[in-house]
Amino acid sequence: MHSSLNSQLTGKTHRSNKMSGKVAKKNKKDGVTATTFADIEKVAKKIKKAILPKYYMPSLEDLAGNVDEKLRILKQMKKDVPKAIEFLINAKRRIAACEDNTEKKIVFSEMEHHITETQGYLEKIFALEDAALKSAASVLYLRTMFSQNFVDYREAVEALNNLIQSGLLLDDMNGQVLIAYKHYQFSPEIGIDAEELAGIEILVDKFSKLLMRLEGKHRQEKAEMLKTMSTITLDEALDNKDGELLLPIPPEYKGKKPNGEDDWRGGGHLLLEFKGGYIYPLDSSGSIENGIAEMVENKVRLKRKAIGWRVPPGHKDQFDKAAGDIQLDYGFAERETANAWLRKLQALWHMIQRGLKTAEENKKKAEIKGSMAAEANISSLEFFNLTGEEIIQGTALLQYKGVIRQGYLFEPFMLVGKEQTEDKKVFKIVKVPPHLEKQFGHLIGQKFPLTEDFNDCPRILGRVMKTIRGQELMTSVIS
Repeated sequence: MHSSLNSQLTGKTHRSNKMSGKVAKKNKKDGVTATTFADIEKVAKKIKKAILPKYYMPSLEDLAGNVDEKLRILKQMKKDVPKAIEFLINAKRRIAACEDNTEKKIVFSEMEHHITETQGYLEKIFALEDAALKSAASVLYLRTMFSQNFVDYREAVEALNNLIQSGLLLDDMNGQVLIAYKHYQFSPEIGIDAEELAGIEILVDKFSKLLMRLEGKHRQEKAEMLKTMSTITLDEALDNKDGELLLPIPPEYKGKKPNGEDDWRGGGHLLLEFKGGYIYPLDSSGSIENGIAEMVENKVRLKRKAIGWRVPPGHKDQFDKAAGDIQLDYGFAERETANAWLRKLQALWHMIQRGLKTAEENKKKAEIKGSMAAEANISSLEFFNLTGEEIIQGTALLQYKGVIRQGYLFEPFMLVGKEQTEDKKVFKIVKVPPHLEKQFGHLIGQKFPLTEDFNDCPRILGRVMKTIRGQELMTSVIS
């Protein structure tokens, strides 16, 4: 364990520069405008009265001794370590909440001594030579971090990265620790026993669900923000009009991983700039974010005409020649740099192709969906009797909003009818779009019991119907 373990929590590892002379940038706080150092001191007095994270001074006594002394230290650690970590997290939150740099400097200077002492305490704890005490400190650190009730996605990601960079959590595709669809394992050096592991696994599961929920919210919010930046339609982009276009990129099933799990290429929303003869990636949301960020950083650009090619630039035996041309054109000193740039370019081409293919498919689906909607005589809410009035018979267009990984179904929709027989309510599939015929075509016309759990019909159909009902139930409650 090293100093980066806790410095990551505050984002501060050095003393901030002291302010001197006049401040160029005005700072408004509680009606006071700071333009001179004297004015800043007035602002400082007001800010110091604001609520700062409660500081708890851990015990910094000598961490060594006999058995009784070690037991006392362990008891003290159980009290001190969680509070020390929580103080650092809250200190970072308070600093991040500052409205401008001047306020940030003042708040940090007020807490700097406490932050330094707390960081020093944790460094001392993790530098212990006693293996049992060091293991206990590691377990306390893991439990405390996984127990935090994060409300911000970036903060939760930072906490996860903190555990990885500190060496407590290791990337391992075969690891038993699953966090947001990714596998890890705890460092063997910690020496976690079965009882400790059982307790931590519960917290890990809770943290994983929280992280996925925050990630979903973050992606949705960013996608909505990117939509406001789109200035042209796909048809206009393909017609050589310049501007920014937000292109939805669907996830793509690749097959099975060596460990038997499904392997997917990421999806999301990709913001592209069409300018002259080139296409530039600008930003993205979803699981493609990291890859697109690297492309933006490396100034990757795709020739506009390449989106009409059957294969990506530098395909197969053309790779070496294409990489050589890129090295000369961009002045890369190393050939491997040109190779990596070309691979990013190929990845961008494949993403755009998936987006274009899906856009074309969605046009056809929209036409089919419109035709089915014209045949429906009851709403989806009425089909599931969620309007407060029981409808015995009718046909409805049902659609799931999202992706059902089981069967790899993307926003499946179908025309479904229901009726009342002598002894029970039943439903049947009336019509499905062509892309769902493989999964549901053989079930058209067959009647199944209409229940809330849909357990008495084929598994994949039951899963789809149950999920759609859940979404419609949520809609009816919100309405």
